[in-house]
Amino acid sequence: MFCARRELDLTWDIAVLGYVRKALTLCREYTFKVVKELVPPVPVVVSVAFSLGLGAASGTLLSKYPNWNFSCAIWILALSAGCLLLSAFILRSRWQALAIKRGAWWITLFGMTCAMCGWAWCCARLFPRNDLAWSLTDTPLPVLVQGVVVVGPKKVKAAENILDFYRQQKTSEWCLELHAVRNQGLWESVSGYARIFIDGEMQPLPVGSSVRVYGRAARPSAPLNPSEFDFQRHSQLKRVLTIVRVRNWSSVVFCRDKQTITLAGCIDWLHQRCLKRLHEIVPESNQPLASSLLLGAREALSQQTVNAFADTGSAHILAISGLHIGLVATAVFYVLRLFGCSLRISWLIVIIVVTIYACLTGGAIPVVRATMLMWVAGLGVWTRRRFVGLHALAIVGIVLLLWSPASIVSVGMLLSFLATAVLISLGVWCRDHWGDDSITQLAKEKRSWIQRILYRFFDASRWFVLLSASVWIVSVPLVIVGFHRFVPIAIGTNILIAPLLPCVMASGFVCLVSVFLPVSVCKPLGDAAGFFFDLLERVVEMLASIPGSSVRAHTLPTWWVLCWYIVIVLFLLQLCYQAKLVKRRHAFGTETVSKGPEILALRRKILVFGVILLGVGMLGISLQSMPKTFQGNRIIVSSMGHGCGIVIKTEGGQCLVYDAGRIG
Repeated sequence: MFCARRELDLTWDIAVLGYVRKALTLCREYTFKVVKELVPPVPVVVSVAFSLGLGAASGTLLSKYPNWNFSCAIWILALSAGCLLLSAFILRSRWQALAIKRGAWWITLFGMTCAMCGWAWCCARLFPRNDLAWSLTDTPLPVLVQGVVVVGPKKVKAAENILDFYRQQKTSEWCLELHAVRNQGLWESVSGYARIFIDGEMQPLPVGSSVRVYGRAARPSAPLNPSEFDFQRHSQLKRVLTIVRVRNWSSVVFCRDKQTITLAGCIDWLHQRCLKRLHEIVPESNQPLASSLLLGAREALSQQTVNAFADTGSAHILAISGLHIGLVATAVFYVLRLFGCSLRISWLIVIIVVTIYACLTGGAIPVVRATMLMWVAGLGVWTRRRFVGLHALAIVGIVLLLWSPASIVSVGMLLSFLATAVLISLGVWCRDHWGDDSITQLAKEKRSWIQRILYRFFDASRWFVLLSASVWIVSVPLVIVGFHRFVPIAIGTNILIAPLLPCVMASGFVCLVSVFLPVSVCKPLGDAAGFFFDLLERVVEMLASIPGSSVRAHTLPTWWVLCWYIVIVLFLLQLCYQAKLVKRRHAFGTETVSKGPEILALRRKILVFGVILLGVGMLGISLQSMPKTFQGNRIIVSSMGHGCGIVIKTEGGQCLVYDAGRIG
């Protein structure tokens, strides 16, 4: 009896294990099938861009830690070389199976990632031996340096603080490329760049001028408080390690015998002429906004105006970006085509104008990205070859990463590339799926002209709302991480100012083009531009006054942000892959095949991505609303001198002192 029961239990256990094994096998097969359906084939150039971006981010982040020294970078570069050699050996061997080729390709991508990681670390940590910063400390020292001006003077905003008695003092900032320093009566050759802060009214200082500066030099100090801006790290990534503070402009002496005419100097001269023209013809109340929107000079903008644009999600129009480049290119292209220029000549002139405008505005990363995309598009027109938008964006990203790996950690660069990728992917997909067939187009032509205008307006409005909402959804996590701000009104703001923005930019560009004309002739143009600038500012301030337009938000966990953008990237790649399939079907003349199953499968994939994004989004909302658990700390408030300070002692024994003001 006992043996029979034991055999029955053993048989039952075996059956249960069999069912569990079958269930696990089915789950594994279903998971592989889902992953295969949701993860499309990634183009080669896009894979390379992703691997280089991952390596640049890793190298830039690892450069923060002192333990990662030069020997670690050498080991990473050696690992990269080994991976590349191994992949080359595998590809040249007799094994040519598909799995082996894929393995070799993954090894190649890993080698590229390691190589970019080492390159990013070197760009962030290695500096010339004769850099002046090596001879400086956090304590200011008197120095006499000589160099060439590479960035002209800009006004520094004074601190808006009731305890700041020096808020009326004017200060300007410019950048100097160091060539020599005075040491015991002799000039010694040095290298590096220095940020010059000089008190007093800003004076004209052309770019390319050779000057001698007497002041007090120091290295940027590390942050002393938690969550304080790390100016030392910022200067290290910008490769400007020296700060020189000058009392007044009498300490700046021009070297007349070393003045040279450079391309940068000519561009700066044209920039100053354009800025002067805006100040001459645009009404005084609209000059700060005009300078910011057209030339990227945001120094004169009041903090109230900046906050209004930030609270409405329209701060991106204050900084020169791809939007401005696109408007300039579109306006110039259609004007040239109106006057009968050929397509190639029009694109050539557009590229020249866009490049000059990018140099005038300072050449920020988003501007360089948009300009290089214009170069790729122009190259395609001249070579009669059409470049795929996502491939062109990946090529531009690779070039920018090789040129400046540290820019990968910039929120502005990430937002710029993500927004462009969304526009390209949705544009390619909607062109194939929202377009009407020939029968529908014939039916539309039979309608009256009023109906055609209304239908076109409806299609354009639907398209613009989709783009605005998509870009907003993609950019929300990065905006929260970078600026601790959630702006739900941003979708409506972009829709409202979209018809106004072309008028604003067109009137402003006309003012810039008239830089060599008499002021009396261009004064009406400035008045018209001032009207549009004033209207834009009023609309933004009205939207900013709406309650709940902007909400302060806690930062999001890194793992959540990575999960969100992995899903977004997979979705965008899926859209591009579906558009590629449609294009291939048209190329082989199989467009008459029933598209019902394909559309159903695509809708199913979009639904799955939507559910995943909704789940990740709800998780992010719960993380924001989750109450924070504070540890018990002992807080002592004490008076220090003529002011007051707060001394916080943590459980670990760390004491933090916060001063209330400069006189404290």
